[in-house]
Amino acid sequence: MNIRKARFAGSWYSGDPMALRAEIDEFLETSAETYRSLHRKNEEKQKNAAAAVLPHAGLYFSGRGIAHFFNNLDSETERIIIIAPSHYAALSPDLFSFGNFDSFDTPLGEIPGSPAESLASLEYTAPQQRAVEMEHAVEMFLPFIAHFNVLNKKNLNKRKTTVLPLLISQVTGREILEKLSSALLEWIGIDSLNNKKTAVIASSDFTHYGERFQYTPFGMASVKEVEKHVDTYDRGIAERIIEHKYDEIFTELSLNRPTICGIAPALITAKMMESIGAAGEIADCYTSNRYIEPDTNFVSYCSILWR
Repeated sequence: MNIRKARFAGSWYSGDPMALRAEIDEFLETSAETYRSLHRKNEEKQKNAAAAVLPHAGLYFSGRGIAHFFNNLDSETERIIIIAPSHYAALSPDLFSFGNFDSFDTPLGEIPGSPAESLASLEYTAPQQRAVEMEHAVEMFLPFIAHFNVLNKKNLNKRKTTVLPLLISQVTGREILEKLSSALLEWIGIDSLNNKKTAVIASSDFTHYGERFQYTPFGMASVKEVEKHVDTYDRGIAERIIEHKYDEIFTELSLNRPTICGIAPALITAKMMESIGAAGEIADCYTSNRYIEPDTNFVSYCSILWR
């Protein structure tokens, strides 16, 4: 059995099952309240998420943002594909890197792996088992998926939702974006996305701001002013992702080099959602300063949902 171990349990999130389960329940409750206050939509209309862009920081920071997706996920979802950047391994651009795992370990139990062998025969793919093993931008969603399986698969004879992680470091232009998205969409199957049997997570934090990240286009004098500028900027990027303004985003990437670490997964997911006619919305946008002493060094998180 090839099992991906929970490398970040006990550091980036609780390794204690009872504590972790309670934290996830709290994230789900807080997220639902936040969503209702921001969007004022009936809760019964929510259980149909096809895909999302979600943060991947330690769960203390990202839990609220991640929970939006799982509050909106169809209970019959059979497979979740996570498309993430690579923080620890240098990967070639314009390629999906994958690992083949029988299961994924979490403090809340194991999650079955979705078979990945057939990816090896596709164009634009490369096996990178170790890179996937190391990546926190994959792992932060796994406790939520394990929790989802417990809540929604109570019938022991019913198959649990499976996981397939993919890594991509960079998409270098509009033409290759089209090719990558089309190839992955064909492999997943349009029907599988349309009937919500497969859902997709694009793993991305948004702006990393401050001298710590060598990114200070809005200065460093006032935390509130800087946060206001970053919020406007990140919401603008998120809206362009939703509105499929890919050329504008590639121009922005070239000219200003924003510190959004998962823009490639976000663009690929947006293009697939455009192909199936799914509508996107910004579910939430906040910063790490929400949970620590406010500082001009912070990370921004935006959650985007497609239905």
